[in-house]
Amino acid sequence: MKDLKYKVKSVGIPYKGSKRKLMPHLNKVLENHLDLFGNGVIIYDLFGGGGSVSFSLAQHPGVKKVVYNELDKDLFDFIMFLKNISQEEFYERFVKPFFRRDYEFKDKNERIFFEKCYTFGNGGTGYIYGKHNEKMKEYCHLIIIYNDKKIIDKFQDEIKVIPEMYDILKMGVPKNMEEFQLKKLKLQRIIKPYISSKMFVLQHANNINLLYNVISFIKNGKIEFHNKSYLDFKNFEENAFIYLDPPYQNTSGYNVDFDFEKFKEFISTYKCYISEYNLEHKDYEVIFEKQKVNINGVATEKIYAHKYFIEKINDKSRKSNGLF
Repeated sequence: MKDLKYKVKSVGIPYKGSKRKLMPHLNKVLENHLDLFGNGVIIYDLFGGGGSVSFSLAQHPGVKKVVYNELDKDLFDFIMFLKNISQEEFYERFVKPFFRRDYEFKDKNERIFFEKCYTFGNGGTGYIYGKHNEKMKEYCHLIIIYNDKKIIDKFQDEIKVIPEMYDILKMGVPKNMEEFQLKKLKLQRIIKPYISSKMFVLQHANNINLLYNVISFIKNGKIEFHNKSYLDFKNFEENAFIYLDPPYQNTSGYNVDFDFEKFKEFISTYKCYISEYNLEHKDYEVIFEKQKVNINGVATEKIYAHKYFIEKINDKSRKSNGLF
């Protein structure tokens, strides 16, 4: 596969089944699609989820428009909330700690924020940390935010760590996300040698940073937002890049009833690119596969392309190894 002409940045909200890690390859798939049809294609991301595909591929100069669609009303409303808030407003509102005891929220956006940043696997259930290290990571967040010597004193009374932690106070109270992340990284480096865990990471803080970064990309004027069924989309352009990431068959945790027979009818009617673990359809072939570890175990995630695209690029360039 040839080098990329334009490398997009992988962005997206923390989300079960996020495609952020697949973006380098989807970037290549898009560029090969552009080689076939030229610039000005419209991307249809019809199971938009956390927005990784829409918000990342919209950066490509060859893309005319991206249609982000998500059926889940709560998630869609949260995406719209992020679209309409500034990064400064987000930092002021959400950098404060939300811990296990804060499960009851009156504000829907705070509830969804908690589900994406503070739950195991970003799945909305189960606190992100086990009891054995929950308190340590909560104290770390409090130290970063409030820069208070008394918190470090209490931290050491509870968990018996490290005099070097007092050095972190020299950095002061973080005024923005960049300062927050720098202070977080320094604190992680200080603590890591003193604990049994091989990797000490404030994962919830990383999730907050992902959301913060999404805000600038979600405002891209190329992106059009919809909250409806993928079946409502019809009459696609001939050069459309239709990407589908449906609930995977025999996979739990999506909390939706999904009609796979209707889905097969849809992909028989339209030429698509599809993420699935095991798609059985005569018109589609695997173009990429990668093992991934998730909360359900180890699985091989695959990207399928309609044979029309594969045959078309092979006709165009027989000397290559094909489109993918």
